[in-house]
Amino acid sequence: SLLPTEAQFRAVLPTMVGTCQQIPPMYSAVHVDGKRLYELARMGIEVERQPRTVELYDLSYVDRIAEDEYRFSVTCSAGTYIRTLCEDIAKKMDLCATMSALRRTSSNGFSLEDALPLDRVIALAEQGKLDTVSVSAEAAFSVLPAVAVPQNGERFYRNGGSLSVKRFLPIPHQDGLFRAYSESHKFLGLLSVCDGE
Repeated sequence: SLLPTEAQFRAVLPTMVGTCQQIPPMYSAVHVDGKRLYELARMGIEVERQPRTVELYDLSYVDRIAEDEYRFSVTCSAGTYIRTLCEDIAKKMDLCATMSALRRTSSNGFSLEDALPLDRVIALAEQGKLDTVSVSAEAAFSVLPAVAVPQNGERFYRNGGSLSVKRFLPIPHQDGLFRAYSESHKFLGLLSVCDGE
């Protein structure tokens, strides 16, 4: 049979856990030579993509939806392509596969349990009670590491200027997003460190 059994599918999931390399799919937002891959794909152009390291922390079997369709849960690092993961799972069983649905259940400390239907949000806004369910920008990004902006660079930062990473405390030793605070611990916003700058 060309269809995997439930036992085969369940058995392959734990073998995927850990660090792995993924090649971004052509229909992704990765930039190549100033264009997003999905723009190139829509023009029928396929380009070589560099693999990216991602971490798969957990893959759990959920259920079998149809004879040829399974549902699983994955906990993974940012930048993981679930479509690619589906294809990689199938390859381990010498099969081909595609993703038919994707539902993000949590991200950056927020989960579906934190979500409200749009009509409830609109009703709260009309009642002037939106602040009872809203989350501050500081709380929304609480999972990011924090740095302090020196007092003599705070105005420059607030006006969108670039500052050397050597001016922040602690000095960021990795690229990515950070929460920025004043020396008096007031939340200022976010800052991005790219190529160590």
